[in-house]
Amino acid sequence: MTSVKQLAANRANAKRSTGPKTKNGKARSKRNAVKHGLAATQAILIEGEDPEDFEALSEDLIAKHRPSSAFAHELVMQIAVTTWRWRRVQRLEAAFIRACQKEARNEVEAAFVEDYYEPLREEAASRCVKSIEKNSEVPVAEKLNALARAYLDGTYDERFKKFYEEVKTEAKERGCEPPNRTLTEEELADVYQAGALDMLLDDDRSDVLRKLSRYETSLLNNIFRIQRLLEAEQKLIEVIDV
Repeated sequence: MTSVKQLAANRANAKRSTGPKTKNGKARSKRNAVKHGLAATQAILIEGEDPEDFEALSEDLIAKHRPSSAFAHELVMQIAVTTWRWRRVQRLEAAFIRACQKEARNEVEAAFVEDYYEPLREEAASRCVKSIEKNSEVPVAEKLNALARAYLDGTYDERFKKFYEEVKTEAKERGCEPPNRTLTEEELADVYQAGALDMLLDDDRSDVLRKLSRYETSLLNNIFRIQRLLEAEQKLIEVIDV
């Protein structure tokens, strides 16, 4: 951490620096500042984040802290960058929870369709086995051998696909269609709550939340640390100016 003596030296050097005198020099200096800001924005943002939002955050913090030196300005920008990362963690946590809830919803809705297709698959499997056994009078051992050969050479899979399509066609001809079942708002709320609970009970997914929480805490600590350093720098400037 920068010491009080270092802050005083930095402040004294800044006072001795006269900066650019000509219009061209001042213009170049201004462009350098703009380039630095753009570079900082490009370095911190990831795909999907809005540069204007980050610029607005930076401007709000600058207006709040009113840095009176280049070093103070850098500290404010560090607060902006760390605050942006802190907000990102919150967004990531919310997105992760929503993804777990969506997974739970998909599983419930898939179960509705599964209830329709399961008996059709069972009927197709029954027809498939009978077609392979052919003669019901043969010994059980021979039937099992025939099934084993069918599994190994792929015959079973080919026949199952054929009978499965046949059974589904017959079901449609009888007027049976896959359900178009949608969850009510109350059911959906229960599913989302269950999805969040499953996420907490799952070791791998709950570990993700713990890591995000630790990272969030470290970012907050960094923000407080930088703010204390900024306050110390600004107080030192007031003392030196007096």
